[in-house]
Amino acid sequence: MRLEAPGRDYRRYQMEEYGGVDVRLYRIPDPMAFLRQQKNLHRIVVQPQYLGDGLNNTLTWLWDNWYGKSRRVMQRTFSSQSRQNVTQALPELHLGNAIIKPSRYVQNNQFSPLKKYPLVEQFRYPLWQAKPVEPQQGVKLEGASSNFISPQPGNIY
Repeated sequence: MRLEAPGRDYRRYQMEEYGGVDVRLYRIPDPMAFLRQQKNLHRIVVQPQYLGDGLNNTLTWLWDNWYGKSRRVMQRTFSSQSRQNVTQALPELHLGNAIIKPSRYVQNNQFSPLKKYPLVEQFRYPLWQAKPVEPQQGVKLEGASSNFISPQPGNIY
């Protein structure tokens, strides 16, 4: 298995928040028939069912966008002094930096489980905390290809 992702510096911005890679393990009832259907055994092809981000994240973005615009309209409607007087009298109306915060999205699985194969296990693997698997001390496999490819930053093997 090989997983590719943006470099480790990118994780601070978007990817680490997602929490990892969604992994699903399926039982293949007839493995030989399954492999015979594949054109290239190095790249197994199975048709996924893409679901998308879901309505929850869309509604979150719309709400945050509309809320910010409505606050801006109210700021233009009332003078700065009147707004300050109101927030001094009622501190709970003080907005602070809430209007400029990015929306908080829920990270859903973007693909539905495959219907043709029984699902054995599913989990979210924390990709950003992963380390390459090292062979045991003293193990030397002749003909193994593990020594001629060095891992690049951001790729987990």
